[in-house]
Amino acid sequence: YSSMFHPFNGSMDAEERRHISSTTEHSAIDNHCSANSSSVGRTQQSLQREAALNKFRMKRKDRCFDKKVRYESRKKLAEQRPRIKGQFVRQVQSTETSTQEAPQ
Repeated sequence: YSSMFHPFNGSMDAEERRHISSTTEHSAIDNHCSANSSSVGRTQQSLQREAALNKFRMKRKDRCFDKKVRYESRKKLAEQRPRIKGQFVRQVQSTETSTQEAPQ
């Protein structure tokens, strides 16, 4: 019972003081190391971010917005379809058939 810390009278034996001081030193060292590793982690993150942005910018320069035909068969069908002002429209029926079908 005498080797324990007595909060009321503040007495502590030498062994307990050594244990507490060594524990405090270890925690201070651990905190210092973790602070360094987190700053290194942030630096690594910022380098990766910068590399990703540079890669994006380089790829953006190489983009090609020209018209590209991927399937020749679709191109042939599109060329055969009727258009008005460049837009596809339904087949236009002849005027004779439309006048015959209209009710009078």
